[in-house]
Order: sequence, then structure tokens, then C-alpha cells
Amino acid sequence: MRRAVAATLIVGLVCPAAFAKRKKKEPEPVAEVDPKDSQCPDTPPYGFVLEKAWASGSRAEALQAARDKARAILIDSATAGYDDLQRAAVIRNIRPWKDGLYIEPERKGEPGSACAAVAIRKDLLNQIEGQYGAFADSLDTLAAGIREQAGDQPLVLQPPRWSSGCPSSELGQALAAQLKLRLVGTEIRKTQVFQEVVAADEGETEAPPKATQVAMFPELWLELAPRRTSVTLSAQLREPSAQADRLLGGFEFPSSLFGIEPDERGVCHDEAVLGLERGRLVGADGLTVQVNFPTDDGVVCEGQKVPWGLATNMPAQVWLFSVAADGQAWFIWPVGGASGQVNGVVDLGTMDIARLPEGGDERFVAVALPRGTTWGATQGWSSESCRLPVALDELTWPAGTAIGSEVFTVASAGQGDCPAAEAYSPEEMLDYLSNLPECGR
Repeated sequence: MRRAVAATLIVGLVCPAAFAKRKKKEPEPVAEVDPKDSQCPDTPPYGFVLEKAWASGSRAEALQAARDKARAILIDSATAGYDDLQRAAVIRNIRPWKDGLYIEPERKGEPGSACAAVAIRKDLLNQIEGQYGAFADSLDTLAAGIREQAGDQPLVLQPPRWSSGCPSSELGQALAAQLKLRLVGTEIRKTQVFQEVVAADEGETEAPPKATQVAMFPELWLELAPRRTSVTLSAQLREPSAQADRLLGGFEFPSSLFGIEPDERGVCHDEAVLGLERGRLVGADGLTVQVNFPTDDGVVCEGQKVPWGLATNMPAQVWLFSVAADGQAWFIWPVGGASGQVNGVVDLGTMDIARLPEGGDERFVAVALPRGTTWGATQGWSSESCRLPVALDELTWPAGTAIGSEVFTVASAGQGDCPAAEAYSPEEMLDYLSNLPECGR
């Protein structure tokens, strides 16, 4: 079987050292900047907290680098002593200040200089300070309710998501971190553990024992549902043997606290169009399928190697797809002679994480049918990865289909908590994906 890559199976590519970014010397400003009326003021405008920075390079590169530096300076100065969730509230309310200033180089071929600024309103900082205390108290109450209702058993904490099913990325990471601190005494797991159960088929006492896999631990799902001026945070518990999730509680908070827009939904293919609710659709006779793909609360780092696999609770035929935010989908398993038959847990090895060239989040979708059932839409497909000619949701599911999915954000190597790593360039990814054959041809 081929080694898989998020953004579908890049095989054998080695990122040369030439792709590594070289650190450039930051220039001193080479021109006078009007401190009263400029894109990069020395004195913060009234009512704002502002930081600026300089960088060099081409216009777009230098302006972005300067803005990133200014943002880091402002975050550090404005969030001293804050926990990671309150820090996220400040970060999400920081905005670029105008367009920035670019000074052309004196000689052709040399880098230019750019100054850019970012700012946050002082009243927003004060508002965050006032609102966060009430939010933290509500999160305390929600955590206490979770502990009481879930008992002493370990919990699998699913990455916090928007109501669309898309990951809430950095905000979700901070939210999960604070909730874990409040669930003291509760074992929190990143991935599910499956236990083999052996039983004879009902009514066939002489038949050989039938082995299947069942999830051992309940899963905790956190959902953020924005409205016009508020957001509802709710917690759902998915018990291993239950087909319906159980609401544990929730609360509302002002959307302005985290700068959440009423239509915020993340950047992924909406799970509702696939008929999913919190990442799954239960099939005939309770058939379930799950993509085992551990993330850091919904985020994986570019260049990282991640173990992954599939699990079903009964014998099934499984097809695995990768779906981009715009709905473009690729068939990625079974390939290379794999049968696609799953009865329990299948280890798919490790995946080299890469970013989709179009950006946005990626969703793995596993489609499972009871063993022996055929899926007409896949007839004629080869045993290699291919590009779907239509959106995945436009295919017709046979009766009794089960679906499981895992959606995640790929963070850039060398940014935030992600270590520097060799990564596939957007051009390499685009070239590979555009050369995949169309499924069925």
C-alpha cells in the first residue's frame, strides 16, 4: 500500500533544501514616515492599542512579514498574564491597520522595505476583561456537569467544532485546553480504543464465533453555534453502545468576546450535505465506521507523520475519501491491492501531512456498507487513487450506508506550536493532484 499524505497520497516526494526559507536581515527604515498621517503611525490613534514592525522582501512578502511581526508584538504585550483562551479572545479581535507602507528598493533586484501595523480597540480589550470572567464561570459549571454525568470513565475529547461540523481551529484548541484543566481527575484520551468481542451468530449455535470491535470509551463533543449577537457552547456525550448522542449542558456568551461573526462556520465541506451529524451516519443494523486520525484538538502540523486507520463495529466494505473545503473529493483507499474489507480495526500506517493548495480544512470520509453489498457508483474504479468527477455528496448512497468522518486543520510548519519541517510546496501539491486520473476512466 502506498504511503498516504493528507491532501491525498503524495508518494516519494522529497522536499529539497532549496525550499527552506532563508532568514533575511531586517532593514532599518530608509525613509521618513509621517507620524500623524501614515499607514504605519508612530503614535497609536486615539482609542486603539497599536504595534508596528518592519520587514524586507517583495511587496507582498515584506508587508505580510511585517504584519506578522507586529501582530506577535501586540499579542505579547496585550495578553500578559492571560490564560490561552483569554489570549485567543484578544487574538481574534486584532485587525490590520490600513494597508501598510512599502518602500521600493534603490537598485533593481534588491529587496524593498515594508512597515505594517496591527491594532485592537481599547474598549474591546476592556470588554474582554469584563466578559471573560463570566465565561470562565460558565465553563466551570459545564465541566462540573460533565464530570457528574460521565462518571469516572475516561473520555475521548473530540476537537471542538462549529455547528457546521468544521473545526474551530485555534479557538477550539484553546477551549479544549481550558476544559481539560477543569476536568481534573477525568482521564482524557485523544483517540478511541477498541475492544474485541466474540459472540456466536444468533440462532446458529454451531456457527464459528464472530469477532467484532466495539468502542470502549464515551466521546465528548463540543459545539459552537453562532447567532446574531451570541454563541451557544454545548457539550454532547456519545456512549459506545448508543446510536443517539446525549446533551450534557451548555451556555451562551456574547459573540463579541471572541470576535465571532453570526455566519462563522469554519472553512471545510459542511457535514450536513453528507447527511452527517457530529461526524457520522449510522447504517443498517447499527453499522458504524470511524476514521482513527489523532489530532491536537483538530489541528495537525504540516510535515508531521501521523498514524491512522479505520474501525467498524461489524464486517463491512469500506471506501475512504479526502474532501477539500470546496467539495472536491479524491478516492484514497482501498488502493494498491487492498480489499477494502474491514472487520474491526485496520491500520493504514502513517501519513505525511501536507496542505491542500486551495487552503481550508480537509475532511476524511469513510463510507461503509454491510459486507457483500455492492456500491454501483464505484464500479469500474481502478485500484489507485483518483479524482471524483462530482462532489462526494452527489453520489447515491445505497440503503444501509454508514459514514464516519474526521475533519482537521493543517497548520503551517514553523508557525505557532508547529516545528519547522520540510513541506510540500503548493505547486508540488497542485501538480500531483491535477495529474490524478478521474475515477472510472
